[in-house]
Amino acid sequence: MAIPDPLVPVTQERFNGTGSLDKFTFSFTNPFEEDDVFVYVWNTTTAVYDLKTKDTHYTQSGQEITFTSGNIPATGTGNVLI
Repeated sequence: MAIPDPLVPVTQERFNGTGSLDKFTFSFTNPFEEDDVFVYVWNTTTAVYDLKTKDTHYTQSGQEITFTSGNIPATGTGNVLI
C-alpha cells in the first residue's frame, strides 16, 4: 500500500483547540490503518503545522485522537489538523 506524502492529506479535518480539550474525533471513515492518519498542530511561532508523533504527542483509538499531557493544543481556530 502506498503511503501518501503526509504534507498532502487525502482527507482532512480541522478542529479548534481550546487549551484544555484533549480529544478530537474525526469523521472520515474511508478505509485506513492507524499509521495512515497524520496529526498536526499549528505552530504560531513558525506559522506552519507541526507533525505530531503517535504515542509521544497523542494516542489513537479508531477515529479518536487524544493528546497526551503537556501536548494539548492551545486555543486557536483550525489549529488542529487531522
